[in-house]
Amino acid sequence: MHIRPARIDDALGMAHVIVDAFLLANEGIMPEEALQRRRQEWTYDVSARAWEKTLREIDEGSAPDSCIYVAVEQGDGEGSEEIVGLAYGIPSAAGGKGVGEVDVLYVRTDRQGQGIGRALVQVTAAHLARQGMSTLHIATPENSLASRRFYEALGGQLSGTRDDYDDGILIPLVVYAWPDTQALIAERR
Repeated sequence: MHIRPARIDDALGMAHVIVDAFLLANEGIMPEEALQRRRQEWTYDVSARAWEKTLREIDEGSAPDSCIYVAVEQGDGEGSEEIVGLAYGIPSAAGGKGVGEVDVLYVRTDRQGQGIGRALVQVTAAHLARQGMSTLHIATPENSLASRRFYEALGGQLSGTRDDYDDGILIPLVVYAWPDTQALIAERR
């Protein structure tokens, strides 16, 4: 497994990871009605088109401080790769100057617990730090205990709450912070 910057041709593989992992991770967190609507409307193709657009914006420079990294494994075919995780880093809208945020972090469910999520957070934090964002935030649903344990194990400190709305449904979030990402980044080296 290795991590590299995402490319436009990764969009469909990224879509498979995020759609599948999101739906499983949010069972019991989001109301079943909202999850069912997601299952019907949020197809791999819909997600892939959104990722293609975001990747183009990064490539074209209209989102210069943002980044997307993918964790890939060698696929079955010669030279082929299979995406097993992804992270999307952005300047934090809520955190102010010098604060970056991991806005999306998903690892294929059969690959969780193998250090992939940790590596994706670290490489994303390093990218954001190079852009002048040495503080990192990650928000997760308040009742997502597995995610909360993961961020705490990475050294994240609970720093606040905020509300998110998904399909009109309130999802209370907790925000984890790394006030100085250097220790998190150095751990990867």
